[in-house]
Amino acid sequence: MYNNTIIQTNYKPYIPPPKKKISKNEEQKESEAKSLAIKANNYSDGNERQKPSSDAFSKSAAINAAKININQLLIDFNSTLNAIGATEDVENEVKTYLGLVEHQAKKEKPNKKMIISNLKIAADVLDIYISETLNKPSKVVKDWVDALLLQNIDFKADENITKGAFESITGEQPQTAKLAEKKLAQKAQLEDKKVENTEFLPVKQSDESISTTKTNSEIENTKIQNLMQMAEEHMTNSPTQALNTLSEAFTIAQKTSDKSSMAEIYSKIAQVQNQINNLPQALDCLNASTILAYSVGNDMLKTKNHKQMGKIYDEAGYMDTAISHYFASIAIDGNLDDTENQADTLNKVGKMYTVRYIEPEAVEYYKDALDLAKITKNTNMMSDIFHNTAITFQNAGTREKNAKALNSYKNAAILAQKASNDNSLTKIYEHAADLMLQMNHLKRAGDLYKKSYRLAEKTNNKDALKRIKEKILNL
Repeated sequence: MYNNTIIQTNYKPYIPPPKKKISKNEEQKESEAKSLAIKANNYSDGNERQKPSSDAFSKSAAINAAKININQLLIDFNSTLNAIGATEDVENEVKTYLGLVEHQAKKEKPNKKMIISNLKIAADVLDIYISETLNKPSKVVKDWVDALLLQNIDFKADENITKGAFESITGEQPQTAKLAEKKLAQKAQLEDKKVENTEFLPVKQSDESISTTKTNSEIENTKIQNLMQMAEEHMTNSPTQALNTLSEAFTIAQKTSDKSSMAEIYSKIAQVQNQINNLPQALDCLNASTILAYSVGNDMLKTKNHKQMGKIYDEAGYMDTAISHYFASIAIDGNLDDTENQADTLNKVGKMYTVRYIEPEAVEYYKDALDLAKITKNTNMMSDIFHNTAITFQNAGTREKNAKALNSYKNAAILAQKASNDNSLTKIYEHAADLMLQMNHLKRAGDLYKKSYRLAEKTNNKDALKRIKEKILNL
C-alpha cells in the first residue's frame, strides 16, 4: 500500500526506491478504546502470567493488532472535512472522490489502487483549499492520509463500524494542529470585523490572568516530563511500574489536550510492551503515536516510530509492510538531513534480503547504506555494512562470491579494529573462519577461530566462547 512516488520524495541525498512494489471488524466499546494505552493494569510484565515468547507473536496477531477498516478512514476524512469548513464547491468535490472510495469499498474485491488514488486526490483538494485560505503551503491532510495508509487497511467496507480510526485510538475527533490554526484564523477574522463595527474596544485579558494560564500549562508540562523520565528509569527492571507512571502522565496530557506529549507517551508505552514481548499491543500504541505525531508535525517521533514498526513487522515475517515503514522513515530522515539514520535503515533493509537469500537486492541496499555511512564517517556502521555484505556473498557459495565475501570481511575487520569494537570483531573473525571452513582451508579457519576466541575472552562474551570452542574442537 506504500507506493514508490511517495518513497522518492524529499531524499537528501537521493536513494533509489525498491525494485519491487511495496505492497476489530467488531466495533470496540469506547472505554476499551481509551484504555488502549492508559490503563496500566491491562499490561503484564510477566509476574501475573507467563510472558509470551517472540514465537507467540503470530502473523494473525500482527494483522489484527494494526487492522483499520476503510470505513474508519472515511469517517475520519468526513470529520476532517466538516472541521475545515470548506466552501460548498470544495466540499462537493471532496465528497465526489470519497463517494468513489465508498462505492469501491462495498465491492466483494475492492480495487485498492483506485481507493488509495481517490483518497489522495481528495486530500490534495483539501490541502490546496487550506493553503489558499491560510496563504501558506499546507499538506496536513496528505500527511494524515499517508500516515493512515501505512497501517494495515482492510479495504472491504464494514458497515457496522461507526467510529473512525483516530477516535478509536484517542477518543477524539481528528483535529490536527494546522487545522486548529485555520479555525483560529477564521475566528480572529470574525473578531476583527466585530471590532470594526463597534465603538467599543474588546476587553483584554489581564497580564495576571495570562501569567497564571502560562504558569499552569508549564506546571502540567513539567509534571508530564518528570513522569516520563521516571518511567524511563523503571523500564528495564519494573515494566509494570513504568506503565503505571506513563498512565499517570497520559491522563494529564489528555486532560490538557497535549497531543505532543500523548504521542511521546504512546511511543514509550510501545517500547515497554515490545520489551515484554507484547508485540500486538506495541504495534497498537505505535500506530496511535504515529497518527498523533503526524497531526502535530513531530518528524523525529514519526521516523522513530516507523523504524520500530518496520523492525516488528520484519521479525514477524511481513517483509512488504516492514519495507513500507522503513522507507517512510528514510524519507522523513531526508527532510531532517539525518544521513546517519538513513544509512542505518538501509542497512536493515539489506539484512531483510540477506536472510531471505536474495543477494542482488541486498547488495544494492548495502552499497547505498555504505555511501551514506561514508558521509557520516561512522566507522562502526561501515564495518557492520561490510560484515552484512560478506554474509550475503558467503550465502551464495560460489568461488567468485566467496572471494568477494573475504574482501568484505577484511574491510569489516579493519574498520572494527579502527573503532576498537571488540564485540563486532569477534563476530567478524568467527564468520570469516566459517567461510574458510566452508572452503576447506582448515588451518586458516583454526587461526581465525582462535582470534575470535581471544577477543571473546577479552569481552567476557560467554555465549561466543562456548560456540567458538565447539567449532574449534570439531575442526
